[in-house]
Amino acid sequence: MVARMQPLVVVVVSALLQPAAAWGRCSAGPVGTCAVLPCYWHHGPTRCVGNECMCMDGYCEMGSAIKRCRAQVGTCNVLPCNWHHGGVAAVECINGACLCHTGYHNDGNDVCARGWWPPTMLAAMNGTQRLAALPYNEPNDEDLTQKYVNTLADHAPLMLGAFLVLSLAFVVLTKARRAPALTSVVEESLYKPLADADKDATQASA
Repeated sequence: MVARMQPLVVVVVSALLQPAAAWGRCSAGPVGTCAVLPCYWHHGPTRCVGNECMCMDGYCEMGSAIKRCRAQVGTCNVLPCNWHHGGVAAVECINGACLCHTGYHNDGNDVCARGWWPPTMLAAMNGTQRLAALPYNEPNDEDLTQKYVNTLADHAPLMLGAFLVLSLAFVVLTKARRAPALTSVVEESLYKPLADADKDATQASA
């Protein structure tokens, strides 16, 4: 029976692992077109590939109306993005990927650093390109409140889970402490009638 169930278990586990493996991966685009004009700078770090604007390596395509390239610094398949990635103002969890906010880049250590284009990438540009990119290079800190709200929502399930675990542990410990006391009361209630019966028997024989 166990041998017959093994193929079914393998199929079920594979079906569960495939979505999990894809979760946290992101697309590089396209985020625009470059058939006639170069890629617009408001998309972030891009390159023109076959008349399409694709995100540079390490960046993920995000957004709906205006697509932007955002640097990836980790994954958040199970746990929220770690604080060492840059904190609330710099990183958020989207579809299992820890992405820097617009205006940040991966500093090489999976930490979001200010500046949409890494310094090496800016240095490789010519003067005209650099002047066009700089207005979009710095992050917009005006939406900081929304960033805090999004991060709180990401951490809410983890905090709720920790609260439930602590509550369960408290209940178990409380019951474990009460069990010996209850046992003593029961034993005392059982022994007392026996002691009284022995006393009555002794008095009767006397």
